[in-house]
Amino acid sequence: MGYHVVIETDTVSGEPVDIYRADEAGGRLAPLGPSFFQQGPQVSVTLYVEGDDVGDVLRSGVESALRAFESVGEPLTMRSVALYTEAEFDRVFLSDVVS
Repeated sequence: MGYHVVIETDTVSGEPVDIYRADEAGGRLAPLGPSFFQQGPQVSVTLYVEGDDVGDVLRSGVESALRAFESVGEPLTMRSVALYTEAEFDRVFLSDVVS
C-alpha cells in the first residue's frame, strides 16, 4: 500500500533553503515523488512511500527526506510528521483543486 508522508521541518541554519540545493535534494528523492513548500526557514516535504508496515513507511520517509537535505548541505530538524492514505490525502489536500 502507498502512503503520503508529510514532514514539517525547520532549517538548522534558520535561513531558507537555497533553491539549487533544494532542487538537488529533490533529485535524490525523485523515486518518492517529492514536493516541497517553503516559508522562510520552515520546509514541508511530502513523499509517496510504498509499504505494508506504517512504522516502516514513516521511518523511511523521514530518514529519506532528512538524509537528502543533509547530503546537499541543508540539514533540517523535524517538527512533525503526518501519514495519509492516498484517499485521505486526496480528500484533505486536493479536494479544492479538483472541484
